[in-house]
Amino acid sequence: MVRVRLRVTAFTALVLVFGFLFPFGALATTPPPTSHLIEALDPFARDHVPGSLLVALATTTAPTVRLSETDTLVHLAAATSYEERTSPTEERETYARLLADPRVASVEPNYRIHMMQVPNDPFYGREYWTRSVNLEPAWDITTGSPNVIIGIIDAGVYAGHPDLKGRLLPGFNFVDNTPSTSDDSPSQHGTIVSVLAAGRGNDGVGEAGVAWGVKILPIKVINSVGDGNSIAVANGIHWAADHGATIINLSLGGPDFSQSVAREISYARSRNISIVAAAGNEPTERDYPADDQNVITVGASDENNNPASFTSVVNKVDVAAPGVNIAMYLPEKGADLYVISGTSFSAPIVSGIIALMQSVKPGLKQEEALTALKNTARDIGTPGPDPQSGAGLVNAAGAVKAVQGTALSAQQSGSPPYTADYNRYDGPVLSGAVKRGFIWGPQVNSNRVEAYADAPGGQRQVWYFDKGRLELNNPQTGQITSGLLVNELVTGQVQTGDAARENRTPAAVAVAGDAGVPGTITYGTLNGVRAAAPRAISSPITEQLQPDGTVRAATSGDATGVTTAAFIKETNHAIASVFWQYLNSTGPTIQNGQTVNGSLFDPTFFVVGLPITEAYWTNATVGGVAKTVLVQAFERRVLTYTPSNLDPFKVEMGNVGQHYIAWRYGGQ
Repeated sequence: MVRVRLRVTAFTALVLVFGFLFPFGALATTPPPTSHLIEALDPFARDHVPGSLLVALATTTAPTVRLSETDTLVHLAAATSYEERTSPTEERETYARLLADPRVASVEPNYRIHMMQVPNDPFYGREYWTRSVNLEPAWDITTGSPNVIIGIIDAGVYAGHPDLKGRLLPGFNFVDNTPSTSDDSPSQHGTIVSVLAAGRGNDGVGEAGVAWGVKILPIKVINSVGDGNSIAVANGIHWAADHGATIINLSLGGPDFSQSVAREISYARSRNISIVAAAGNEPTERDYPADDQNVITVGASDENNNPASFTSVVNKVDVAAPGVNIAMYLPEKGADLYVISGTSFSAPIVSGIIALMQSVKPGLKQEEALTALKNTARDIGTPGPDPQSGAGLVNAAGAVKAVQGTALSAQQSGSPPYTADYNRYDGPVLSGAVKRGFIWGPQVNSNRVEAYADAPGGQRQVWYFDKGRLELNNPQTGQITSGLLVNELVTGQVQTGDAARENRTPAAVAVAGDAGVPGTITYGTLNGVRAAAPRAISSPITEQLQPDGTVRAATSGDATGVTTAAFIKETNHAIASVFWQYLNSTGPTIQNGQTVNGSLFDPTFFVVGLPITEAYWTNATVGGVAKTVLVQAFERRVLTYTPSNLDPFKVEMGNVGQHYIAWRYGGQ
């Protein structure tokens, strides 16, 4: 068993607050966390860079875009957004003008960020945390592969730290836009995070980090006084994703959602990068990106393996790691040992553990990593999952062994059983070969074993994606089916067997647009119009469905140009022309490992099922913007048509998989 000698001679307490200030907002493909859906009446009320606006355009990536005589946009250095500089006295007028421009997808102030750390009392600390997370047995398996790269989005790094010798890759400084990533923050925050994640161990100097053999990619987004802004963070995430990071650590957080940062998190996830974020250090305050469903959120535990008192209890917390009285060797500060506390230092411990997991299973997906971390975590605090520690205190050895076992199983059994069905539709989208909306989603969000009376042993394997569910009812036959999720959401009847049902209340979940916005139609609303008579073929669709279930004449100018196109006698409903065209569209698919151009949906209703309602116009808030949307429920999917969207995203699959998980499992 590998052991580590730690030299501990003195300590100094460090105090620095680390936090993001982000605005509300979201992309249609990246909905904001439910906790961030209440938009401030004044987007400029928060601390922001005066006169600096972040702008996303839908149709260009040109270096400079001149929208009008007064609006010139400059592309960010690495992220996909633009910046417009205006007079601080005119920023509100400019914001409103850009928001109304149809070429603009989103606008937000450039919110400032600050570093996040909790003060502590002077305390002679020891490196207890390596034992708390059961690292030594994990080191017997691996100490990390140099092919694994952790992107540290932080305050830079002190390159001369002896525990980082040979670990650092060339990074970038998005504070000064230079290659210099020196950590000049008062607490050496970025250096501490880097050492915890990947400091060299078993060398007789300093202390051991988690993953000794991996590489660190330092990206500086915080200046010498602990300040930064959203542009730097968005640039940093995108740059890390484009420069080989397999993990990104965000020991940052604040109360506001950032559309631009969310976009870059989604971009990194699309490149199979695991993202770890600190949960935040104010128990009653929400933090972003901690509350983003696309990141693994880490709370803090103390020396006694109890949840830390300062961890946020209102953010989502997936797991916990030590974050109280962490002793750090920082010779650059003129003393051997500093003692620090905060969820900022819990996050890199988990990033390091994921690095060990990736070392034994290259290509490990974030969903697999999170499942292994949760399944092997030690329950702490109140029995069962709790707000401060999530599934519990991480167990490094248990998690590494878990993914090592799945890696061996994958080598023996090959690809997941749903691969052919998934790749047929979304393989070309995921590879970038075609630009269209996902039919399933970019990855599996939840891999579950569910009770099903007619499956062998009364259980079946299912995989939830953003937009649907795939099911393996019988491993012996290998047949994959697609769940009747919308039927269940609308009727409230959960299918637990071929003929077995569990009765619940129809889902009070928004059918389209941002979650949690009042005054939108839900699946329960659709339940009230299931029995409506079908429209005649070729008749215009002009009715608007209200949240209370009433149907009125649509008044929006966008609610035009759609008729009924096909009548389905089995369910006595007609399909809207835009949806019928979509279901009969052609494009590249993957069949038997080969790209084939042909019918996208064959058979036509395999993915969506038969229609169970007529199509109705409705109002939905998408990314904070009110839009007119046509919706129609099918047995398996909801199809949406948004006239204001760009082609080929006018018709899209609703996020039924996400909605079903939220309804049936409370989002877990």
